[in-house]
Parts: sequence; C-alpha cells; structure tokens
Amino acid sequence: MNTNLENLICNYESSKAFWQIAPTVADNKELQPYFLRLMRQRNFVALLQDTEEQLREAAGTGNPWMQYAWARYQDILQPDAKANEIKEKYYTIAMHAGIADARMMLAYCYRDGDFGESDLGRYQREMRQALDEGSEWAAQQMLRDMIFGQYGMKADPEKAYQDVSKFIAGSEARGESIDGLYYHIKADAAKECGRKDEANALYEEAATRHGDSTAFFPWAIGTSCDENMTVTDDERFIEIMEKARGAYSSDGFFDYCYLVTEEEFETLPEETQKSITASLKDDLDIAASMGDSFGALFMAIYYQNGSMGFEQDDAKAWSWYARGAVLGNAQCYYSMADMILEFHTAPEHYDESFAYECRYRALMLGDKDSLKIVIEGYRKGFLTEHAGAIEFNWLPQYEDSGFEEYDDPEYLDDPEEELEEDDVTEGSEEEAPEPDNVMVKGSPEEIESHWQASMEAVDQAQKLADEKAPAGQFAEIVDEYAEHAAYLGEYEHMLNKIYVLNDRMLNILQDKPELRLKVLRVHEDILQYIEALEHHDLMILEDVRREIQTLEEQLKK
Repeated sequence: MNTNLENLICNYESSKAFWQIAPTVADNKELQPYFLRLMRQRNFVALLQDTEEQLREAAGTGNPWMQYAWARYQDILQPDAKANEIKEKYYTIAMHAGIADARMMLAYCYRDGDFGESDLGRYQREMRQALDEGSEWAAQQMLRDMIFGQYGMKADPEKAYQDVSKFIAGSEARGESIDGLYYHIKADAAKECGRKDEANALYEEAATRHGDSTAFFPWAIGTSCDENMTVTDDERFIEIMEKARGAYSSDGFFDYCYLVTEEEFETLPEETQKSITASLKDDLDIAASMGDSFGALFMAIYYQNGSMGFEQDDAKAWSWYARGAVLGNAQCYYSMADMILEFHTAPEHYDESFAYECRYRALMLGDKDSLKIVIEGYRKGFLTEHAGAIEFNWLPQYEDSGFEEYDDPEYLDDPEEELEEDDVTEGSEEEAPEPDNVMVKGSPEEIESHWQASMEAVDQAQKLADEKAPAGQFAEIVDEYAEHAAYLGEYEHMLNKIYVLNDRMLNILQDKPELRLKVLRVHEDILQYIEALEHHDLMILEDVRREIQTLEEQLKK
C-alpha cells in the first residue's frame, strides 16, 4: 500500500494525487490501481477541469493511461459536441493497451446507446470480458446488477453482500488498498436486505474513511430523511451535505432541493426566499458543471414551473433540459419531448420528429414509460433510422406489456380473426422460408463454436477499422464472418443474436461497399427467417433489399 497516495485519496486531495501519479503511471504497476480508482469517481475527474489543457497534452503524447483519463473527462463532462467520438476513440486505444476498465467503460456506452443503438447483449459480454481481464469496475458493476436485479441479472442482494464482504475482508487482511466504492456497494446490499442501520454505517465509512465521495448523499438520506426522502432532521442533513461539499462531491450542492419544498418556500420572508433562490442557481450550476445531470434537471424544472423564486422561462428550461440530456439524464430527454408534444413550449425549430428521438433516447437510458410513446411514433412513420432495434427489441417488449390490446385504435373486436387474416402477407410464401425449415441438426458445441468465431471476426474487423487499415485486409475476415453467420442463421434461437452482430459488422463496413454487400445478403436471409417467425412484414427488410440493389448497381459500373 502506498500510504501517501492512500491518504491523499481518502482526504479528497484527488487532483494532487492524480498529477503525482500521472508522470510514471504507464510504467509503474503499483500506481496503476490508484489511478484507476481515481478515474472511477466522477467527482474526482470533474476536478481536472482546472488542468484541462495539461490533460489534453498528456493524452496527446500517446500514453494510453492519460488517453484513458482524457476519455473519462470527455465522458463525464461532455465539453463539446464531439465528446462521444473522442471518448470512443480513446477508450478503445486504452482497451487495446490492456486497461481493462476502459473495456468496462465501453460496455456502459453500448448499454446506454452512446454510439448508436442500445445493446444490452454486448454490454454483458464486454463486462464479462473486462472482469476476466481484471477490471475492478466490472466486478463492482456485476455486484450492483446482482443487488438490484438489473440489466439481465437476477436480484440477489444477500449473495452480493456476502461476495463483497469476503473481498473486503481478504483485502484488509492482506493490508491492501481498497477502493471505497466496495464499501458503498456493501451498504447498498445491506439496504436492499432491509438492514438500514448497517447500511448507513457503511455509507459513513465509505465517505469518511475510504474516499468515496458518492457515499455522502445516501448517508444523508438514510440518516436524515423518511421513506419519501423528506428531510426530518435538518441539522443532521446539513452537516453531512457540508461534508460532501468539502469532499468536492456534486451531491453536496443539492441541499436546498431537499430541505425546502415549494409550499414551505412560499411561507418564508422575501429576503429569505431571494437568498434561497440565489443559492439554488449558484449551487445547481456548479453541480451541472461537475457533470451531474441532476443539477441541470432541477434547474430546468424550476425555470419551467417558475418555482422556488425562479422566473418562468421556457427557453432557459429547454436549455437546461438539453444540458442534462447530453449528460445522460433520461428525465431530461422525455421532458424535452413533452415540451414539444404536450406543452408546445419548445423552441420553434424543434419538431415532432425530434420529440420522438428524445423519447427514444430516454427509453435507451432506462425510462420504460417512454416505450408506449416510442412505438406510437414509430407507427406514425417516425424513428425509421431505428427500425431494426425497434422491430427486434422494443416492439416485442411493447406487445408483451399488454398495451397492444387496449391502446391500438385499429384493434378489432375479434383479434383471433385478425391474426388469421394477417398471418401470411401477400407474397410472403415465396419471399420468406417457413420456420419449420430451420435446421436443428447442429450440436450445441458446434453452434457455440460458430458464434464465438462470429464475434471474434467482428472484433477483428473493428480493430482494423480503428487502425484505418485498407479494405483489402478486411476481405478474409468478412468472408469468414459471412460463413459463420449464415450457418447460425439456420437456428431459430440464434436469429436475433446474429441480427445484432450483423448490424455491428455493417456499421464497421460503412465505407467498403463490396464487403458490406456480402454481409447485407446474409442479413437479408436472417431478416426473412425472422419475418416468417414473427408473422408480419419487417420495414427494415425492404430497406436492406433496396440497399443491396443500389450497391449491386454501383459495383457493376
């Protein structure tokens, strides 16, 4: 254990710790865990704003550790319109340099749709691989997913509690440095298991002894609020939130948001109201500048409603919602959509199409209430650029939800009669094979072998694309991929997986028409099988056929 660095981190002197580590981190394995520990804390990374140019220059030297830090900086603060492009580039470089946490960060990006469509399957695969490569962040996230039963993992907070307890005990026995986030995770598990007092003690330990600035807020809520998050002990709440500010935690700037309700605000003297409003504006602006999307969200709500002494201003509300959306806040996205579709208070040039795009972004970020609106928009002809993901991911979820029967105005009195008439669309017998024709002869081992080979081919193609390799180097990989994908396309349970993998390969081959055409032909076959299984036409299939025809004509010239 490096006692000096441990003290700096636990005393929230993170910038000093970072620049003490930075010059030699690439060659010093003892320093690398401390570096990664700092990079896992959003509040720590936000403090690098004061040395942004120095960080940029360090990343420009080719040091993958500093390039990883630069990617984190872009990811958290979103300082300009190209932030997602920059973070994808530098996370990828860092990942190829062996920084496993960089792979975990890319996994988050795939989960949340930062580079296009949300891909939960790839999130899970990349997280597992990052874990195999030694990423502590991946281990922490798997524990969180287990605690809360999210992202495809079954909820088991007691097992998560036992696992993280065993890890902490072992690390402490060996005298090793421990990331404070593990104590935070243990607290979350204890809380989900109903052990509130233990959870609060662990949040306090994480915040005050182990340098986890994110633990102050749940500690304050757990010890000062009731089940509705209404503050019942003002003095205790303020005390902890002041500690949070001292640790440069953005959570510490939300005190008035919880201490004073709108009803209470209206009863206060005018001078007190003015003081609270001024503090809210300053504090929320600081929180948002630290990459905290909730700072922007609260600011937007106050401006939209003209509450807490804020002047009612739809333009300012829109601007703050937009900032929160860029920072990844689902509520900001759907509030922007509501300003367009419901309240008609958005700036004039933002139309219905943009509103549905906002709702789609909110859905990818976890807002399930947006599912119905997204499907409605899609059926109106919007969101066609997301047709593949909607057809194979969101539409089945919508139909399984029970909305379909009650919300569709075209639904007939006898749904079974409608199904019989629409089971087979005109010409579909010639265009799409019947599901019964799907082969079932391959052994599970053979299928898994082809699947692994397909994923490896896509990863190899992505690496070549990142290196800007000439098209000729892709040819053999694409041929191998097409062979494996075609094999897997004969198995019903693999169709959706191959569809998603095809989509990835097609994105890689955007500027390579001849190779893209090979994958498109496989993609067409996959879509035909899916269409037959789903018993309805897929809009995306016609788009694929048109692109195949266009590319064939171009390549003949």
